[in-house]
Amino acid sequence: MIPDRRGSQADHVAARRSTGRTPVAEDEQASAGHLDVVDFSQAGWTGYPPFSELAYQPTTGVDYWIWSIQLSGLGTLLTGVNFMATILKMRAPGMTLMRMPVFVWATLVTCVLIILAFPVITVTLALLGLDRYLGMHFFTNAMGGNMTSSAARCGSCSSCTCA
Repeated sequence: MIPDRRGSQADHVAARRSTGRTPVAEDEQASAGHLDVVDFSQAGWTGYPPFSELAYQPTTGVDYWIWSIQLSGLGTLLTGVNFMATILKMRAPGMTLMRMPVFVWATLVTCVLIILAFPVITVTLALLGLDRYLGMHFFTNAMGGNMTSSAARCGSCSSCTCA
């Protein structure tokens, strides 16, 4: 007979009362396939630099956000280059650009937009990462940077609308 590692119902009830969580066996927890993220980003979905700086968000949530957007952006950029090269170089013999279907044209235009936009996002996130990890001040007005967020106040001048 195989021993039951989950415990009895009374054990589960007692553990839930003491910790508020249901106990899980170690082998079940390892094979669950989920990542234990300590904290989520509290800087909003845009990640404006004043709200995502280390002084305002000292937890790892913004770091996870930066890396996830970087990885997905890199994948999107490489996919855009792949699709564009495929559309331009591997068309059927005799098919000119003007004979391509509308769907292929839409894909080609989307790839051009991706190739133009995603390097800017990648560099901006790299600068934000340098702000957080190495103490650079690319987005801090007081330290000579250029803060592009209109939601935060710079406080360094009295003539503009942000003071």
